[in-house]
Amino acid sequence: ANSSSDSSAHLSPIKMFAVRSTSAVAVNAAAARRVGAKKFNPLAAHVARKAPVAKARFSVQANSSSPSPDGEVDLYRDTPLRYMGYSNEVGEAFVAFLPEWGVPASYGVAALYVLADTVDKGKKAADGEADESQKMKRGAIVSLDTFTWQMLASVFWPGSFIRCVVNATSTALPPRPPTPGSSWLR
Repeated sequence: ANSSSDSSAHLSPIKMFAVRSTSAVAVNAAAARRVGAKKFNPLAAHVARKAPVAKARFSVQANSSSPSPDGEVDLYRDTPLRYMGYSNEVGEAFVAFLPEWGVPASYGVAALYVLADTVDKGKKAADGEADESQKMKRGAIVSLDTFTWQMLASVFWPGSFIRCVVNATSTALPPRPPTPGSSWLR
């Protein structure tokens, strides 16, 4: 009998899973080092056959805080303009203190930011495509990806969570009588 299988027989299923998971991660990491640790990007896979430089330059990066490989500053992700994408969260957090149009306006600012970033990324992807017949397809794929994830990650999920927290807090706390001079609060 193998001593490692004997010792794992006495572990709970959760601990066994963790041991297997850890060893699987180590095996996968070692295999990645042997292969060269290339990352697969399904949006840029079709470009790899035609223009390897275009694939590296226009791959979609999950971590937008990392600098661009060519040193170019992304106006919508590397400058303070990116905070406009969070305006709806501020609106949701301060709903009790804003006029009636305040929260919808904050969502409008966030949506305009997402649309501007979407157009920018789509245009850059289309301009960087080497194959003239694939420019429109490449721009559309990157635009759809940018729009989907920006709307979910910058607008929908955070705004929904903050709205739930604000509503729960408002329900849990007793109502406060208005103070003098607070008539501007709705």
